[in-house]
Amino acid sequence: MDDQAPVNKAQSNGSGDSVVGSIAGLGNDIATLAELQLKLFAVDYKDCASRAVVPLAVTAAAAVVAIGSVPVLVGGAGLLLASALGISNWLGLLLAAVAALTDA
Repeated sequence: MDDQAPVNKAQSNGSGDSVVGSIAGLGNDIATLAELQLKLFAVDYKDCASRAVVPLAVTAAAAVVAIGSVPVLVGGAGLLLASALGISNWLGLLLAAVAALTDA
């Protein structure tokens, strides 16, 4: 076994204090990074919320108009039905209302 290199078992890569200090430094860096990411998220959230106010208001107004137009469309369909079938207007409106309320 003369061709093998001797192994020195007393070798170390540094003292135990430097390893603990490095781990503590890493933990401190991770905590600082988490804090900065949270602050960045808060700033981004405020910026996004301030820019989303107008599109949200326009979308809400469009939804109100769309929902408000449904009775008008049903009424128009009822009057068209009454005119096409030659029945009275109240019967055409009633048929259109019943058709709009059914799940068919």
